Amino acid sequence: GGVIGGQSEAAYEQASCSHSRSHGYYIESIHSECPYTAFPCHDFNSFMDGKCLVCPITGCAQMGFYSIYSLGRGKMYSTTKSSSPFCGYHYFVELVLDRDMAKTSGEVFVAIFSDYEMLANVSMTGKSNADIKAGDILRHVFSYHSDLGKVDYAEIYFNKAKQFFGWGGQKGNEVVVSRARLRSLEDTLIYSGRCDTSTTISAYTSQIVLLNRIDCED
Repeated sequence: GGVIGGQSEAAYEQASCSHSRSHGYYIESIHSECPYTAFPCHDFNSFMDGKCLVCPITGCAQMGFYSIYSLGRGKMYSTTKSSSPFCGYHYFVELVLDRDMAKTSGEVFVAIFSDYEMLANVSMTGKSNADIKAGDILRHVFSYHSDLGKVDYAEIYFNKAKQFFGWGGQKGNEVVVSRARLRSLEDTLIYSGRCDTSTTISAYTSQIVLLNRIDCED
C-alpha cells in the first residue's frame, strides 16, 4: 500500500519528554534494554531536524537510572513514546534533492519498511505547505521501540500544496531525490538507496527506494 499523507504515525513515536511521566521513565530505565540516549543540542526542533547527531568525546547522556554514570552535561534531548515502553531507538532519515529540480511546495513523507511491514512514517518537511527547493537537504530524527535490524526499502510520498489563484508563482509537480539515507544514532548502521540513481516522485504519488547497507554520503 502507499504512504498516506496527513498525521504521521511517527508523531506517536516522537512525543517529547513529559514531566508528568518522569517517574514512569525512571522506573522503566532500570531494566530496559533500550539505551534511553539523550543528545546534546541547543533546542528540541534542531535535534528533531537532525542537526545534533554527534556525541561529545565524553559520550551522550543516558536518561533515567543510569544517568549517574553519564558524563554528559548541559541541554540534552531524546524522544519518548506516549505509553510504555517509553524508550525508543533513534534513527535519522535524510533526503537530498536534485540540484535541477523545479521549486515546489507541499509535504514529503518517508515510510520505512522491513519484510513489508511499515516501521515508521515520517514527515520530512514538518508541515503541509513547506517550500521545497532544488538542492534542499531534508532531515528528520524518529524513534522506534526496538532495533530496526534489517531494513528493506523506503517509500517516499509527495503531497503537493494546493495553490489558490496562482499565488506564489508556478510550482513544480514533482520532487526529485538524488540521495536517500537511513542511519542509526545508537550504532554505526547506515542504509542508502542507489548512489548513482535519482528518484522522481510526482505530486500525490509515491515511489519505492530500495535500501542497502552502503553509505552514499558525499
